[in-house]
Amino acid sequence: MYSGLTAQGIADNIERINENFPSATKGFYKILCDRIKAHKFTDFEFTRAVSHVIDTCKFPNPMVAEFISYILNERPRPEEIPEPELSEEEKKEKQKKDKEWLIQRQAENEIIFKHQEERERLAEEDNRKRDWVPDGFV
Repeated sequence: MYSGLTAQGIADNIERINENFPSATKGFYKILCDRIKAHKFTDFEFTRAVSHVIDTCKFPNPMVAEFISYILNERPRPEEIPEPELSEEEKKEKQKKDKEWLIQRQAENEIIFKHQEERERLAEEDNRKRDWVPDGFV
């Protein structure tokens, strides 16, 4: 669930960054804002990332990646997020889609297998033609 990033949240954190890193450029802020929106940061996550960078930045100016990587490393991995509970209707729909997907993959694999068999047959035929020697030439 994405609770969002507000204009006030962005402004407050940009002000904090500017106070601590006054030589940051407008271009830096534009890229930072683009990236936090692309990664769907919340106000809380952006505030935590800014605090982390303020506490740990070793260079005169931070890099956008320092803000982004901190939160991305803090977020749960997809395999750690439990799947939502599905209603019986949703479970049936999911099973139907999974079955359709499996049937499609099996059909594709059969076609691939037939083509592979045909290529092997043609290669074997080609090898026999290449190995053929007229009588009396051996």
